[in-house]
Amino acid sequence: MNLTQLWAARITSAYHTACLMEEKPVTVDHPADTAAPVEKDLKFHLDTNSVLQHFWLERERRRRQILDNEKWIKEFDAKLAKAMGDKEELYLDGARVAVYSNNGTFKKNMFLSEQPEVAEACMQWKQVLDLDVLKSKYPDVYKLYRARAMNVKDEPVTPS
Repeated sequence: MNLTQLWAARITSAYHTACLMEEKPVTVDHPADTAAPVEKDLKFHLDTNSVLQHFWLERERRRRQILDNEKWIKEFDAKLAKAMGDKEELYLDGARVAVYSNNGTFKKNMFLSEQPEVAEACMQWKQVLDLDVLKSKYPDVYKLYRARAMNVKDEPVTPS
């Protein structure tokens, strides 16, 4: 890619970013003669913005690549762990590149079933906030303190 092409790509990228950052007020027309309160529309339609639609397609393509790469890495790591046997450190050209030891997540259920006496000796009772009770008794308060997260379907959705 030559300098002119790089500059053109930079300008195009800046244009798309500017389009994304452009704030347009969203208005929803509600019939004025209804006495019942109207629910807030919480849906954002990607098909109304071609720039965002383009970015969504690119996001889906990259997400698929990442998932495929993560799957390959997990499969490779499993083969590597099997080959290492009971060894804990992995070296390449004299440098330590990985450690395979018992420093992962504690297997609590297995421990409780296999070592009940030790578990009983180490038990402590603590006061905790019951989120299920909060959710059922005070749903509005519960929703107010929930973090927002982008959850995307595992199956790609592409515009028609």
